[in-house]
Amino acid sequence: MGNKQSFNIPTPPQPQAPTCPPGCRTGSVEDVKKLVERTAVAQGNTECQSNATALGMARNDVRQKTEKWEQCYPDLALQERLRAARAETEKYSAERRKERDEANTNYRTKATAAGKIASSAHTLYKTLFEKEKELASLVGKRTNLEQLERRERRAFLDNDPQAGTGGAPGVRTKDDRVLLAFWITYGAALLSATVLGLQLYGARLGITSGKTRATAAVVVAIIGYAIPYYFINVFG
Repeated sequence: MGNKQSFNIPTPPQPQAPTCPPGCRTGSVEDVKKLVERTAVAQGNTECQSNATALGMARNDVRQKTEKWEQCYPDLALQERLRAARAETEKYSAERRKERDEANTNYRTKATAAGKIASSAHTLYKTLFEKEKELASLVGKRTNLEQLERRERRAFLDNDPQAGTGGAPGVRTKDDRVLLAFWITYGAALLSATVLGLQLYGARLGITSGKTRATAAVVVAIIGYAIPYYFINVFG
């Protein structure tokens, strides 16, 4: 009946009688002290051996009496084993419950933190989406205003805003006078550049006679005035 266990107590080495070390003198005080110390160690080893032997005998005695008690009272022995098994099971279950509770607490803490982060991210994305909608609306309004401004400006210019203004044409307003000054300055510069160019490169280009030079100057003047006039009317 029951689990039988054997208790094997290791036998410590037998102490040896203290001897005088080689070269010592039996009558010296130091040699006597060393001899006394070695004797005490040997006595201590003997006491440890006695205790180990007594412990082994006690364990064997307990094992034998336990086996006899189990043979006499098998039902009580079974109950004792069941009680010990239940105690071990409850201890194991308590440890597992503690680990489970700690894991659940850790999970709930992380889940709560993740929920807060998700809520903050949702609020942030919602705000960002609203701002993007506002920005797109403002961009659309600005585009519409620019188109409306261009249409109104074109309609204003097409209606001849200078009609009915007193004074000679071309000098009725400040803008007209500024534009006239620009054309005069531009024409003088263009004429000077044309004359200078004909003087320097006329012979190379085969423009030598006065009539040919005059024709070339007229062509350059027409082209030189046509290009800025086109850009002013189209993009002005």
